[in-house]
Amino acid sequence: MKTLRIPLQLDSRRQLAVATDADAVRMQIIDVVVTALRERPFRPTYGAGVPEMLFGTIDPGIFSIKAGEVRDSIRRHVVGGIINSVVLSEPPMNRGTLNVSIAFSMTPGGEIFEINQTFTGLVTEETFQ
Repeated sequence: MKTLRIPLQLDSRRQLAVATDADAVRMQIIDVVVTALRERPFRPTYGAGVPEMLFGTIDPGIFSIKAGEVRDSIRRHVVGGIINSVVLSEPPMNRGTLNVSIAFSMTPGGEIFEINQTFTGLVTEETFQ
């Protein structure tokens, strides 16, 4: 799988840098997670609906149910990669914030990559290890 690194970067040959397979899958996963259901008119089932959770009361009781829906949505829309886990949580001292942690690998039993996405209102922060 070949895709450009986002944000766009130049490699040592001063050409557009190509992302690794893990980076490409990471970008696909983040795209699905940050897209609300019915946000795309011609792909109404694309997205995981996580941003929509911020416009209501964040109820920790539904985190495991919603995590299953997010995992299923990622599996439907992401090419490559194996989703190992999806965890939704709300930091105890930061009400109104939603953390989404996703672990994936490129092959069964392969190296595990983690994505941590924090949703606060309409602003998101992402870390990738």
